[in-house]
Amino acid sequence: IFEVLFDECVQRHLDGRGLEAVTSRGTAFLAFVKREGEALEHYALFQALRERFEQGATPVWGWQEWPVEYQDPRSPAVLAFRLEHATRVLFFQYVQWVAAEQLTAVMQTCRHHEMVIGLYHDLALGSDRSGSDAWRCQSVLALQADCGAPPDAFAPQGQNWGLPPFNPVRLRDEGYAVFIELLRHNLRYGGALRLDHVMALFRLFWIPRGRPAAEGTYVQYPAKDLLGILALESIRHQAVIIGEDLGTVPDSVREQLLAVGVLSYRVFYFERAWDGGWKSPDAYPAQALAVVNTHDLPTLKGFWAGHDIDVRYRLGIIPTAEAKDLAMAERDRDKMQIFDALTREGVWDPRTQHGSLTDFSDDLLESIHAYAARTSSWMMLVNLDDFSGEETQSNLPGTLDTYPNWSRKMSRTVEELRFHPPAVGLARILTRLRPGGAGRSRLSRKGTA
Repeated sequence: IFEVLFDECVQRHLDGRGLEAVTSRGTAFLAFVKREGEALEHYALFQALRERFEQGATPVWGWQEWPVEYQDPRSPAVLAFRLEHATRVLFFQYVQWVAAEQLTAVMQTCRHHEMVIGLYHDLALGSDRSGSDAWRCQSVLALQADCGAPPDAFAPQGQNWGLPPFNPVRLRDEGYAVFIELLRHNLRYGGALRLDHVMALFRLFWIPRGRPAAEGTYVQYPAKDLLGILALESIRHQAVIIGEDLGTVPDSVREQLLAVGVLSYRVFYFERAWDGGWKSPDAYPAQALAVVNTHDLPTLKGFWAGHDIDVRYRLGIIPTAEAKDLAMAERDRDKMQIFDALTREGVWDPRTQHGSLTDFSDDLLESIHAYAARTSSWMMLVNLDDFSGEETQSNLPGTLDTYPNWSRKMSRTVEELRFHPPAVGLARILTRLRPGGAGRSRLSRKGTA
């Protein structure tokens, strides 16, 4: 379909060759190409080259396996390819323009309906080393290393996320240009941005390629410079910044994030008191975003059934049947303490609401979210998987090809979800507990870095 649309654009809105505009729409397209500059140019070039080498007689996967003269985006061979395949490069730029138009339209709709945040985006920690970003940014990436996390109770073997980290020395030497560009592109079409693993602004766990995660080490980053850039760009775009600060985070890191206005990321599963019970809603910090769970954690339905424990046992992450039984017993204790917390807060009454240690229910879904909604945190999110009643989680950290990360489809369409009774009931409760006016006034004063 995009091929047909592009041909129509070239013939109707450009001069038939893509060199000059003949209508206002053609002018808008070429202006977009010019404005996006080298970043878009190299992305489109990469896609055209990838297409060529993957469709050859002997398919080649990954730019590292291309003929050496094409591995440098500024080489004479790449420039010659650009001239020879100008129309194909323009096609990939066109597809990005269509995406930009749609995102802009969504933002305009949000503003029309007085949605103070609009789209909430997620800035990933990194991208695939065989993708266009790595091809273009080779000078600032440590391509012979992966990033991840050291062994802990959640992942005893450690975690390898398979992503190449930025080299902090080269990043600084190049004036942080790549980091600035990433922020600007991600802040352009939304009012909030979540930084995955915000600790990476301070330190990141590097693992030599091909070695187990236990052999990695921490590498320090220029946090003061990166935080200053983050604050400046968030002010320029009038956007809220949320830092995913889960795990073991030193107090000094949270203090620095707090000082520049970054919201903490507070997940119900992890907000525990000293005795293992759940913190009360008024114990949550104000400068924070509250959420029950995340895409890296079990859904509420899966958590209640212990589905995540079954999966981790099957994959060998939980090594023995005895360890699995212990995990299940601990999960039952967690659920009992959740019931205690919900009852204490007055959002659960076993006399009128349905649900038990073995039976997750719509009442439990609403009560747990009502608990999170009562926090003093400036923002609250609902995971779409909980909204639709999914059992399997979207992503299992620490796995590469043993779990279908990011490929599980939703069990309901968007159209069905609008009238799904549990979703409608949850939306009604949250609208009552988190009225938009209160959140709007807080964020208009406080919501920028």
